[in-house]
Amino acid sequence: DAGSGVSGVSHRALPFSSEDVTDASNSFMSGMQSVTRVARGIGPAPLMLALNFIINVASRVLARIPIISVLGAGFVAFKKIAKPWYDNRVAGAEWERQRENEKYMADHDDHIDDFFDSSGKARAYFQRNRISILRYFSGEQEHDEGNYNWYQKWEEWAREQYEKQRQAAEEAQRAYERASGTGRQRQQQQQESYRRQQQQQQQWQRERTRTTGGARQQQAKKKPEYVWDFNPNDPYSVLGLKRGATKSEVSQAFRREMLKYHPDTQVNATDAEKDRALERSKLITEAYRKIKTQMK
Repeated sequence: DAGSGVSGVSHRALPFSSEDVTDASNSFMSGMQSVTRVARGIGPAPLMLALNFIINVASRVLARIPIISVLGAGFVAFKKIAKPWYDNRVAGAEWERQRENEKYMADHDDHIDDFFDSSGKARAYFQRNRISILRYFSGEQEHDEGNYNWYQKWEEWAREQYEKQRQAAEEAQRAYERASGTGRQRQQQQQESYRRQQQQQQQWQRERTRTTGGARQQQAKKKPEYVWDFNPNDPYSVLGLKRGATKSEVSQAFRREMLKYHPDTQVNATDAEKDRALERSKLITEAYRKIKTQMK
C-alpha cells in the first residue's frame, strides 16, 4: 500500500502483501500442473494434453478475473434487469388472462358466477391431487373428516361462549352493587323520595285549587248585579236600534255606544262606574256580534 507511508494507516483489504498473493497463485498453478502430470500417466495422451491445456487456460483466466466483483455485478443485474423484466412479463400475462375472462363473462351471462383461476394455483392443485379428487367425487373415497358434524360443534362452542359472557356480566353487576353499597336499598330510597315529592306536589296543587276556587267564589259573590234601562237579552235594545236596521246603522250604533261606554273613555269615573262601563261594553260587543251573525 503506497499510501501507508504518508498517512501512517494501512488500507489493505487483506492481511498479507502482494508478494504473498503472487506466491499463492504460483503455488496454485504448480498444483494444477502436478495434477495434470498425474492424470497424464493415467489416461490417453491426447485427452490428457487437452485437459492440461484447458486447465492451464482456465486457471490463468480465473487468476486475473475478480470473482467477487463478477458475482456482485451478476446479482445487481438480476435484481435490476432480469427480475423486473420477468415480473413485467408475468403481470402482463395475468392482465391479459383477466381481460379475457371479463370479456367472456360479459358475453355469457349464464357463467357470470363461475370460478376463474387467474393464477393457475387451482389447476396446479388439481393436477397434484387429481386421483384423490376424482375418487372423492365418484364416491370411492370419503372425506378425511368423515361424519364430522360441524354445526353441532359450533353450537356447543357458541353456548359455551354465551355462558361465559353471561357469568362475566353477572359478576360485574354484583361487583358494581358491592362497590356502590346496597344498591337495592339506594333504589328504594330513591323511589321513596320520589313518592314523597309527588305527594307534596299533589298536596300543594289541592291547596292551590282550593284557594283559587275560594277566591273565584268570593269574586262571584261580590260581583254586583246591574240594572239596565234596556233588555240585555235583546241585541237591538242594547245598541238602541229598531229591528230591521241596516248594516251601516248597526255599525254606527256600535261605534257610538263603544265610544260612550268603553272603560278607557271613562277618565274621571270611579272604580264602580268603570266596572259598570266594562260590563256595558261587553254587552255592546256581544250584541253587535249577534246582529252581524244574523245579517250574514
